[in-house]
Amino acid sequence: MVVVKSFWSRAVLVSCALAAVGAAAAGCSSAQDRAPAPTVVRQDLAVPAGTVPGASHPANAVLLSDGRVLVAGGLTKNGNNDAPSKAAALFDPATNQWTATGNLNVARAESTAIRLSDGRVLISGGEDLTVNLLTSNEVYDPATGAFSAFGNLSVPRMNESAVLLSNGSVMVAGGATGSIDAQRAEIIGGGQIFNWLGPWHGEVSLTRMSDHTILALFDDQAWVLDETTFSWTNIAGPLLPRRGQKVIRMDDGRLLMLGGQISVPNPSGVGVTNADTALVELFDPVAGVWSATGSLSRPSDEFDQLMTVPGGDVLLIGAKIRVERYSAAAGTWSLLEPLSNPPLTATLLNTGSLLVTEVIPGISGYTSASELYDSASPVCTQLSCAQKGAACGPIDDGCGNIALCGSCAAGQFCNAGACACNTLTSCAAQQKTCGTIPDGCGGTLSCGSCGAGQACTNNVCITPPPVSSCAHSECLSGAKLTSTCSACTQKVCTSDPYCCNNSWDSLCANEGKSLCTVCAAPTCTPTSCSALGKSCGSVSDGCGGMLSCGSCALGQTCTNNVCTTTPPSPPSTCAHSQCASGAKLTSGCTSCVSSICAVDSYCCASAWDSICINEVSSVCKLSCP
Repeated sequence: MVVVKSFWSRAVLVSCALAAVGAAAAGCSSAQDRAPAPTVVRQDLAVPAGTVPGASHPANAVLLSDGRVLVAGGLTKNGNNDAPSKAAALFDPATNQWTATGNLNVARAESTAIRLSDGRVLISGGEDLTVNLLTSNEVYDPATGAFSAFGNLSVPRMNESAVLLSNGSVMVAGGATGSIDAQRAEIIGGGQIFNWLGPWHGEVSLTRMSDHTILALFDDQAWVLDETTFSWTNIAGPLLPRRGQKVIRMDDGRLLMLGGQISVPNPSGVGVTNADTALVELFDPVAGVWSATGSLSRPSDEFDQLMTVPGGDVLLIGAKIRVERYSAAAGTWSLLEPLSNPPLTATLLNTGSLLVTEVIPGISGYTSASELYDSASPVCTQLSCAQKGAACGPIDDGCGNIALCGSCAAGQFCNAGACACNTLTSCAAQQKTCGTIPDGCGGTLSCGSCGAGQACTNNVCITPPPVSSCAHSECLSGAKLTSTCSACTQKVCTSDPYCCNNSWDSLCANEGKSLCTVCAAPTCTPTSCSALGKSCGSVSDGCGGMLSCGSCALGQTCTNNVCTTTPPSPPSTCAHSQCASGAKLTSGCTSCVSSICAVDSYCCASAWDSICINEVSSVCKLSCP
């Protein structure tokens, strides 16, 4: 699919499967298939993860001398896990096509890549499939499309900093090594190792400052290497100590430093913790002075990437989808139109566009993608919470950042940008069937209307009493009423003739209420445990609910919701248990047997039958198991 957009120039190219060099995979467009020179081209082709190396974690991307881009290594999906990759591919901006090239000799991720002065590309260190750090290096020759071994590091390194020296060799420093040797810098293949003069760390950065000087930064330390003497000189450090910073030399010779982590007070109030920062500094190598400049729109991430673009400005490709441009003249940052997908690598092409490799997470894996992004993209207009119709929670501001729209009041929660009430009730929960009632959150609920012949009383539908021809209401005292004036008077006078023969007094009115229920909607009066004669467990309250009648004391059991005392085992003088039928028992073997035989001599004179056992309960007030 080709999409032309007039407001900014970018082409998204979801990578085709790496077929033979120069061959297009099925479904991929060739250069001849495309419309001639559209302002913006977006070509989306569904391809599986792994087409572009580093489909789940950044690979190495390097601009070659001929304008093509090499992408190699990184992490890719391997079953349920991510694993370092050997894969490598080339992107040709002349055709907007990806093609296969020779694989790395060793699968590696978190390595460092740099183009050498002779046009070859050095891939240094990293970690392998067994998560071991590597000392090996490889070099890619664009002329042959193959990788070959290129010396070894003195110590294994991952994510080390590298800089091309003026003599064509490469110096590396820092990186994760798990060794004190991370404090050393070395020249790859040159056999030279340099000890730092200060307390260096694995997160040191190396940046070319001039034709013969290199700036090394870590924390509050700054050192300059003079390549003519290979000596280090300590200079003034940054205004804000930080680790893992990114530094780039601008076209005017100044150095722009951003990102990294700074020490901030721990939220617990004890000690300090590390946090990303949006603060940015400039270093003037002529004056040897650090100064603050415009801050980023949000703290920088470790995967943010920097590059200078035509005109002298600096572009930041964010770890999510945001893009920011630093104006060297104004000293300020501007948000640009965002990327389509989270970036993995970003490379400035000779055309002025950026090649961005991307990852699109999916249910079954990752989809590799790439995008051509115009470095002159216009400023992005951020959307406010009001414009997005959001009153709470985070929202996408349309420029790759997150805007916070506030929180909800107590008792409410944020649902899709709107505050909702935690205590919202319903008509059914309130046992209401008609009219409107409060919803518990400042609004109202409509509970419907009643059927024919019903009236809504206290938001409940009831059937009113039939119209009567009686001289007065059956619910009020007064003159006698005739038994035929209503069905209610007929019931009352049948049970109490006085009401129709003499006077409809207060007793008659009460009988009308109890027999006919014409004076009020029928109601249910819950009963009680004591009224039911229950002392334990749960019983119905007679109105659809349940009553808890408590629990029994120690030594008692709950039988039919009544606590009973379990009879003690009879003494050994009884021939058998008083709760079992059998031969007659001797009066006096237990107090209960004595009581039973006093009222039923048969139990102690003839036999202890089932009637005697029942008398354990009726006479002794004991229960048998």
